[in-house]
Amino acid sequence: MNGTFKLLTMECALVFLGLTVLKAQEGLNSGVTGANDINATTRQMQALKSLQSQAALNFEPLINNLIPASAVPEVGVPASVVPAHRWVLGLQPVLGADMYRNQIAFEERLSGMISKALADKRIARTDQKLVVLPEYFGTWLAVADEDKIVYSARTKTEAIKALIFHNVKFDLYLAREAWRQKRNPIDPDFVFSTLLHFKAKKIWEIFSVSCSRLAIRYGVTLVPGSIVLPPLNALEDPDAPLYNTAFIFGPDGALLHTTRKVYPTRSELGFTARGALKDVTVARIPFGRVGVLICADGWAYKVYDRLRDAELLLQPSFGYGGLAAYEEPWRGYNGQINPPEVEPSDIGHITERQAWLKYSLAGKIHATSAILGVNVFMAGQLWDIVTSGYGIVADRASGKIAQTCTNDRRDTFIRVQLP
Repeated sequence: MNGTFKLLTMECALVFLGLTVLKAQEGLNSGVTGANDINATTRQMQALKSLQSQAALNFEPLINNLIPASAVPEVGVPASVVPAHRWVLGLQPVLGADMYRNQIAFEERLSGMISKALADKRIARTDQKLVVLPEYFGTWLAVADEDKIVYSARTKTEAIKALIFHNVKFDLYLAREAWRQKRNPIDPDFVFSTLLHFKAKKIWEIFSVSCSRLAIRYGVTLVPGSIVLPPLNALEDPDAPLYNTAFIFGPDGALLHTTRKVYPTRSELGFTARGALKDVTVARIPFGRVGVLICADGWAYKVYDRLRDAELLLQPSFGYGGLAAYEEPWRGYNGQINPPEVEPSDIGHITERQAWLKYSLAGKIHATSAILGVNVFMAGQLWDIVTSGYGIVADRASGKIAQTCTNDRRDTFIRVQLP
């Protein structure tokens, strides 16, 4: 297969990479994960790297996929050859404190995004629809129903200080837990984890009721990113571990599946626990066989091995820093030891953006039977937390990868059919 690159210019770049990786892997025995796989993967990744180096020389505008200026910002991803009636809708929202003021604000914001994502004449009312949002989407409900000064704060630290000052119950809870656990009451990770414990029941109530209600209203399978919470049977236990958790809600509003992040990044280890690898399973739901890899988990072959028979892979990501951060040199795996497939020469030489293509979902989907993978990111700014990313769609049926950047001024959407 020749590598073919096409550029779609519409505020973001959409790049199609011919994937020798995907096609070459189709003949491999899916049950083998030893040294032969690693060597084959390395050779294929070298081929992908060679393809990436040609990108600047092979641009071709896809004028037919441009949307009218009046339309909702959209990523046009080519569907598979055979028309499908299952749609995967990736939502990449602009982050802001106002959407977390209370349940009404949160639910209205999420409802508006789902409504816009469905506003496409190609999507029939009778089609099955799955909506996926980025990592941490529900976590910031920790500041729901607080004083208005919390939402106008300039930094996360200022917001938490304001919350402590105006919420006497949390102030007392924090002091009690610091004394009981012999912890520093001003340690940022301790304060944040204590807040998540203190508000866990309210966070889950707002999050679950809103997601369940909207899944029913729009008739969609909803994967609302992830949220940091204790286990649902221990929401009021201050000693319960906090997990970065993704949930799947069915079109009837029922909670269908739960996945916990197995490989937290360095910045997360101060307030979240590692999920158990053995608990990562494929969600066998009416929409199909779905596997969820929460951000950094999408870089680990061990997680893909647990999702080997999924037909759809979803990777909700957060993405710290502006888009410029993705052009910085890649420093290797974050929070994990670099696995065998990492080429030492890549560290410090390829960009962060190239590393996402080579070592995350796009480069590892071949380890499963999945025919489609979708990676979505958050955008915008919450206090002093800046987030962005390059959403990815790996379409195994066509052997192509689509990559598109988020927009810090308006929501962007990925709409793709699953055969």
